[in-house]
Amino acid sequence: MIDMNIKKHGGLREGAGRKKIKNPRNKTFTFTLTEEERDKSNKSLDEIRKKNKLKSRTEALLYILNSGRKDKEMNKNYETTLKHEVAREYGWEIMAMLRRREEEFSQNPLLNIMYKKIGDGLKSLSDMDIEKLEEFITKCRFAKEMLSEI
Repeated sequence: MIDMNIKKHGGLREGAGRKKIKNPRNKTFTFTLTEEERDKSNKSLDEIRKKNKLKSRTEALLYILNSGRKDKEMNKNYETTLKHEVAREYGWEIMAMLRRREEEFSQNPLLNIMYKKIGDGLKSLSDMDIEKLEEFITKCRFAKEMLSEI
């Protein structure tokens, strides 16, 4: 008779290897510091922990690491604000250039349309995203070049 419980030779046996953990463990992050560096870092982390009402030094360290991301977001907001200002300046400059040409402005319907479009663009600047702002700035630059040629 053939015994069905014979061990297989080679390969992985059933149930062998590392078991999957139901609850994943926390990972550790270690680095070497001198006594002076350790004291200084602990003091800084404690200050941040107290200031931001955090529970542990670990939370304080994570707070520091995440604050770098906020700086990038702030730079993005700064860039958007700067583009808004540039677009606003271009728009008002073109409006002024059109108004200086009072005689041509009253007779030329194209200048009236341009004046109206730039004015509408200035009104909706706060609703524009970066792509639309850049498009508006490009249009304003083109209009400025054309008006300076006239």
